[in-house]
Amino acid sequence: MEVKIGIRDNARELEFESSQSSAQINDAVSAALNGGAKTINLTDSKGVVHIVPADALAYIVIATPANFAQFKSSRLAARH
Repeated sequence: MEVKIGIRDNARELEFESSQSSAQINDAVSAALNGGAKTINLTDSKGVVHIVPADALAYIVIATPANFAQFKSSRLAARH
């Protein structure tokens, strides 16, 4: 799955590929937010752990690589 995370007050997005399913990523984020965790920890397909402060999370996009490419293309087309 492709994951894109928006972080408040930060112009750059965190983007990586994960071997976890969409449901697993969604569950991890929901558990962290609903459980009052201070951080959201996600691991990419290379084993790198990405730690995002839960209170700084602006949005998260979870998609298959093909859907993610379509999402990017439609955003670029909308800008022009």
